[in-house]
Amino acid sequence: MSSCNSRPGGAIEGPKHLSPASRNGSLGGRKVKRLQHLTRILDELHPIDVNAFREKAYFIMSITRQSRRRKQPRRVRDRAAREHALISAAAKLFASRGYEAATTREIALEANCAEGLIHRYFRGKSGLLMALIQSRVSRALAEMNTRLAPAPKLDQEIIQLVAFELKRVWQDQDFFKVFIPCAISHPAIGRVARTVGPQRRAQAIAARLRKLEECRGRSSREIESMAYFVGLVGFMFGFLHPAVLGDGRAHSREVAMSITKTFVRGLAARNGRC
Repeated sequence: MSSCNSRPGGAIEGPKHLSPASRNGSLGGRKVKRLQHLTRILDELHPIDVNAFREKAYFIMSITRQSRRRKQPRRVRDRAAREHALISAAAKLFASRGYEAATTREIALEANCAEGLIHRYFRGKSGLLMALIQSRVSRALAEMNTRLAPAPKLDQEIIQLVAFELKRVWQDQDFFKVFIPCAISHPAIGRVARTVGPQRRAQAIAARLRKLEECRGRSSREIESMAYFVGLVGFMFGFLHPAVLGDGRAHSREVAMSITKTFVRGLAARNGRC
């Protein structure tokens, strides 16, 4: 307002063009009464510092913006972290909703990532499933090598490897419930998963067996067969019998260990204790 002046420091003072008579209301009239009302308001606002008021307003606005930012979770920006988040979200949704029902949009929302990253990193949902299989196999092999010290004898090594597989497969039963139907419905996924999963695990087990002195004279085919035996017994009695056929887990484990002991006794008898 042109009729209002600001004091040094930004304080507002009333209009100076009004005469004392106008300020006292002696002139009368609707316009003068309005000016008197405005003067009283300005007198009440007299202590307010305009600059300080503006600073407070900007401060309040900045706090509001920061609080809004905090409410929205920050997206993961590191590629390795985003890939891990998407794989973890896929594992959760595939297990709860099924591979076919879970959408890439839901997976991206669960991982707090952009949906386009699924196509950029994994070339779609099927690629994401393959990455999940790769991740599970890598984790299982790492746990086997770090938590399971090599046994001194071949029979002891096979027995402890079977026991380890029984426990691992049971813990991953939700994963197998997703993976097996996908491998049946999508042969391409099954062919690739066979290389990533069972073959890679058998190779890792065979590498452990070759380090034993008792296996130095054995052929690669025989060592490979022993490695597949470990994986087969682990899957049959760690997942298929207890999780699919409804056999008790304790009973399934008992049968698996009995078969394994019979197997290693046969190896010892055939080769004169290897």
